[in-house]
Amino acid sequence: MGTRGAAGWLLAILVLACGTRRDAVPRATADTAALDSVHAAAGRWCRLADTGVEAAIASVAKQRDADEYCEDRHYAVDDVDGDSLDDLVVTFNLEPASDGADTQSYLMAFLTSRQGRAPLLLEIDNVGDDFGTRYPTDISVDGRYVVVDFSDYLPGDPDCCPSGSSTARFLVTPDSVIEQGATHQHRQRSGARSS
Repeated sequence: MGTRGAAGWLLAILVLACGTRRDAVPRATADTAALDSVHAAAGRWCRLADTGVEAAIASVAKQRDADEYCEDRHYAVDDVDGDSLDDLVVTFNLEPASDGADTQSYLMAFLTSRQGRAPLLLEIDNVGDDFGTRYPTDISVDGRYVVVDFSDYLPGDPDCCPSGSSTARFLVTPDSVIEQGATHQHRQRSGARSS
């Protein structure tokens, strides 16, 4: 097995070992101390061993005076910059530390072609003029594109329960991540109420 294959398998195993359990953390509770305790416990099993990745995400959270709960992350490992070496792409969410509800979602790309330089970062929760209306639920790679699936809040949705979904493609170059066109299409999930 070549160096690229061995590195890719090792990173994939690390990501799977540090995978997230969506049912482990309640999203809404009146007991803030209990929620903090749950997040602290989850943080022990969902952080990556790569301190560079953890430091980069922590730096963004600190700059924005926000908290990041790693159990909401999504990872993809593949060659997105065309250098025949696997790259790591991650989505993560930040919640304001000052008890706000304005969650922000980001895509961060750690490219092997950018070794020694900061990872690429793009805020991805905006849909048109609406802010904070979509949250990443999955990530994959299709050639030079990162494909992100979202849960979308449609008009009239309660805070707990987005009823729409969409998919967006992001072109990754060695110097930028750019969302491609109007790739998000809101659609009602089956069983969700109509507005």
